[in-house]
Amino acid sequence: MVLAAVLIVAGGLVVAFVAGTGDPRSEVVAAARDVDAGQTITAADVQSVKVSADSSVQLISWAQRGAVVGHTAAVPMTTGQLITTNSIGTSRWPGAGYAVVAVVVKPGQAPPRLPVGQTVQVLFTTAPNLEAGARDSTDAGPAGVVAQVASVSAAAGSGEGSRVVSLRAPVETAQRIAAAPAVTLVAIQPD
Repeated sequence: MVLAAVLIVAGGLVVAFVAGTGDPRSEVVAAARDVDAGQTITAADVQSVKVSADSSVQLISWAQRGAVVGHTAAVPMTTGQLITTNSIGTSRWPGAGYAVVAVVVKPGQAPPRLPVGQTVQVLFTTAPNLEAGARDSTDAGPAGVVAQVASVSAAAGSGEGSRVVSLRAPVETAQRIAAAPAVTLVAIQPD
């Protein structure tokens, strides 16, 4: 009977040891929903996830989530994104030499799903020169530039299915996009 008791206790210790060392993943902080750069992060904006990561990645442990909640997002975060120490602090977004421009797209002018971070070709045409009765001589048809989706939301008062898409691009490119009377977005793979 003593032998059986010793075996049960030893088996329990082995199970406890294996359970304690069997999962090398750490519990860290991730975004529970999209968070814009400059936004104060709330408890509802974060979630716990278990990951295995290289020690060079500066993840924030779930036990240290207070270092995230109540602080400012330095960069936009998407749902499920792991939050690092570089994600928190003074907003550094959109970055030096970049701007964010918002465009309204109607159904058919963009893919139905545009995730944050998606690279898009922005196609536009210049407005016709109505006074001269012909198109502006600088308009050779659709032209385009490349930008990155920063956010997508429903466009209030712009028609059913219309969306406001914020695009991050170099300043000169953002100015061209803002000056276009209409745009069409085409999702592309970055180089």
